[in-house]
Amino acid sequence: MTNEQKNKKKHKVDPAAGPAEGIVDTHESVARSFGVSVRTVRNWAADGMPVLRDGRYSIAEIQAWRFRRNNKVVADDKQGKNWDEEYRRLKALKEGVKYKKEIGELFEKADIEKGLIDLFTAVKTLFLSMPKAVSPQLQGLDARQIESILSIRIKEIITMISSEKIFSQNKSKYAKVRGQYKKT
Repeated sequence: MTNEQKNKKKHKVDPAAGPAEGIVDTHESVARSFGVSVRTVRNWAADGMPVLRDGRYSIAEIQAWRFRRNNKVVADDKQGKNWDEEYRRLKALKEGVKYKKEIGELFEKADIEKGLIDLFTAVKTLFLSMPKAVSPQLQGLDARQIESILSIRIKEIITMISSEKIFSQNKSKYAKVRGQYKKT
C-alpha cells in the first residue's frame, strides 16, 4: 500500500455511519454527513465553507454553500449583471417605443424613406416641368427678363416645398405631425 492510499484510508470517514443532521462540531462530522474525506472538508474550509460564530458547522448552510459553489447562477456572473433588472429595463424601453409609435412621435424607417422618395420625386417633377411652363413666356425676351422670370419661378417652387403644397401636387397624402411627416 502506498503512502497516498494510507493517507486516504486514514482521512476517509465511513459514510455508512449515517449523516449527521443539524449542527456539528468537527470536520469529521461534516465529512461523515456528506460522505467525503476529512481532507475534502479541510479544502472546503479553505475555500470559504460557512462556519457558525461558535465554531460549529450547520449542515444546511454547508449544503447551500456547496450548491451555490457548484451551480453558478447567471445573476452572479463576472460583470455582476442582474439579468432580471436588465430584462425589465429592456421591456419598459420596448413598451416606450411602442407607445411613441402609437401617438405619432416615432415612425417606421420604411415610412420615412417613402416620404423622402415622394418629396424628392415631387421636387424633381417641379423643376423638370419648369422649362415647359416658362418657355412660352421667355420668347423674344432679353437675358435680364429671362433671368427675372426664372428667378420668380424658382422662388415659387421653393415656397411650395417649404409650405408643403408640394405634397398635394405630387398626389401624396402626408400630414405634418410634430415636425415630421406621417402618412394619413
